[in-house]
Amino acid sequence: MKRSRWTVLLLLTGAHALSAAAALVVAPLAPVLLETFGTYRWPWLALTCSGAAVAAVLSRIAPLVNRGRSAGASA
Repeated sequence: MKRSRWTVLLLLTGAHALSAAAALVVAPLAPVLLETFGTYRWPWLALTCSGAAVAAVLSRIAPLVNRGRSAGASA
């Protein structure tokens, strides 16, 4: 399945935005969640979910470098 350059750029930008959100939004909220719920379960769950979202986006991207030789490549 061939994706256009813009699709790959959009997916990479989305993955970067989600990872930035994890660092800038979820991490500072962890102490608030800890104080509210009295356990580390919810802050870690929020961080895990944001990481899983980034992994899901990155898994949709085809490899950007084709390491196999094409039929027209010279030896």
